[in-house]
Amino acid sequence: MAARQIAHASGGLGSWARYRSDGPLDIDPIGPSRADLHQLGVARKGSWLRFGRVVDLDEFEYATDVCVDANGKVGVVERPVRDDRIARTLIDTYLLGDARVSAAADQAIEERARAL
Repeated sequence: MAARQIAHASGGLGSWARYRSDGPLDIDPIGPSRADLHQLGVARKGSWLRFGRVVDLDEFEYATDVCVDANGKVGVVERPVRDDRIARTLIDTYLLGDARVSAAADQAIEERARAL
């Protein structure tokens, strides 16, 4: 299977939104914000966008000082259960990363799939 097929079969991202925030946020890092980009062969240049997971987006919006903003610097995925498996991290990195990061995750996913 190709990375896009694996990402689709895994359910993709689910519900998510981008936010603007001036303060620190209590979110579990996911995707490119969690992945070891150096291990994927990508030099980290300090991404301007950060990704995380929360149990419920509505509760997050209510309890946190954020504003929904399509150009916001924080992408938050609603996921009731934390999933730190490398496969999930790679899929999220593939789906959320910029072109270089997504391509590196694509290659890592496909290499792991061939090894099975």
